[in-house]
Amino acid sequence: MSAITNAEFLEAMFAELPDGAAAMTCAFAGDPHHAARGAWFARPWMFGARMTARANSNNYVVVSSFLPDPMLGQYRRRKANFARLHAVMVDDLGTKLPLAHSNTLKPSALVETSPGNYQAWLFLTPGEVTDSREIAERFIGSMIRQGLAADTDPGMSGVTRYGRLPVGINGKAKYLRDGQPFTVRLADWSPETRYEAADVVRAFGLDLTPVQPSAKRSAVPVSVGGAHGRIDDFAAMLEVLQAAGFYQAAIGEGRHAITCPWVDEHTDRCDTGTAILEPGPSNNWVGGFRCHHSHGERLHIGHVYRFVRELTRGAA
Repeated sequence: MSAITNAEFLEAMFAELPDGAAAMTCAFAGDPHHAARGAWFARPWMFGARMTARANSNNYVVVSSFLPDPMLGQYRRRKANFARLHAVMVDDLGTKLPLAHSNTLKPSALVETSPGNYQAWLFLTPGEVTDSREIAERFIGSMIRQGLAADTDPGMSGVTRYGRLPVGINGKAKYLRDGQPFTVRLADWSPETRYEAADVVRAFGLDLTPVQPSAKRSAVPVSVGGAHGRIDDFAAMLEVLQAAGFYQAAIGEGRHAITCPWVDEHTDRCDTGTAILEPGPSNNWVGGFRCHHSHGERLHIGHVYRFVRELTRGAA
C-alpha cells in the first residue's frame, strides 16, 4: 500500500478537532524502557503544523485532544485539560489476541508495532461519550477489562494514553535485529472508516456503567521506621515505601515516582523510569505499576503490594 506520513495520519484522526484544542505527540530515539522521564513529554500539533516523519524515532500520539491549561496558557497532556476522545485502540493483535479479531470492526488504521503484533485504531465521531472525560475513561477502562486494550503505564492510561504513529521505529532492545530496531509499518489504512462510540460498545460488549471502588483491601501488618498499623489502602503503602527509602516524588496526575523494588535487575542499576498510579476508574480502583525496564511487562501493582508485605515482615 502507498505510504502516508505521520502528519497525514494526524489530519485524518483529528479531522474534527474542537476549537482551540490540539493533538499531543512525542518522539524520541532509543529503547522506551530506558527513556528518561522527559522523553515522554507531549508537544501540541494542530492542522497546518509541519511534522517530520522521524523515521528513526519512537513516535506516539495521544488518543485525545487537549485544551490549553487555563493558568499557564500551554497545551499539556493532562486529564484536566481533556477536550475530546478521537480514537480507541485494540492492542496486541496477532500475539495476545488473534489478528482475526480486527474483523469485528474494520480498523481505520492497522499498524504493525512489533514483529507480528498489531494495533488497530478505531477513529471516532464526536458524541456524548467522546466529549465527556468521565464517560470516555469508562469506555477505555472497559476495553482494558475486556483484554482489548493494554493496561499501560501510570499516566498513559485513560484519555492520556499513547499509541504509536505509523512512521517510526520500535526501539525496544528485544526487537533489535543486527543492531537495527523494528520499523513500524502501516498494514491497512481506511481513514474514512469512523465509528460512533455506541458502535464499539455494541461490537465488543463493553460496559460503561460507573465502576464503584472495591471494598476489598489487602490488609497486612506494618512495622517500618517505628510506625505501626495496618496497610489497608494505597496511601498506607506509599508511607511504607517512603519510610523504607523507595519513594521519590509525586509527579502529577496521581502518579508517584519510586525506586523500582527490582532495581538490581536494571541495566547499571538505573534508578529512573518507575512509577505507581493511585487507584481510579481507569484501573478499576486497584492502582497501577509501570517500570520502563525490561521486567516491566511482567510486573504489576500486585507485585508491589507483595513486596511491601515482605518489607513489613522484615521490619516486624
